[in-house]
Amino acid sequence: MSHPQGLSVAKVVSSALLGVFLLGQLVTKPALASPQTDALGQCLVANTSTAERELMIQWMFLGMAQHQSLAGLLSDSVNKEETDIMMGYLVQNVLTERCSEQMAALMQREGLSRFDESFELWGSVAMREMLTDPAVEAALLNFTKFIDFNEFTR
Repeated sequence: MSHPQGLSVAKVVSSALLGVFLLGQLVTKPALASPQTDALGQCLVANTSTAERELMIQWMFLGMAQHQSLAGLLSDSVNKEETDIMMGYLVQNVLTERCSEQMAALMQREGLSRFDESFELWGSVAMREMLTDPAVEAALLNFTKFIDFNEFTR
């Protein structure tokens, strides 16, 4: 089930699937962010560590794992509340201390109406970091070993 171009086709297919996933994040977002949402988003990215962005990824993963289609895939020993507590502390700290000026400017100019756009940037950077991990890429490409790439050239 292999083809000389199998890996490149696999990467294209995998990238397309990931693109569809990430596109869902962008569809409902306004085309242009305000200077205040950009500034807060950039501050969130610049003022959090890789470990803190990994915490965000864990928090997003545990939240998505609550969907009924994923029921039973997580161990009962996973403590979502502990991750929620750590994420709550991180968000509070970054908004009230590390990025307090940007947060104040956003609240004064926009209120909460476009607040989520700053978080989308922060989350997208965290997701990009996760998806570029070689182990994650390998796991996401694993399905391609079950594709007969000769079928694409018929």
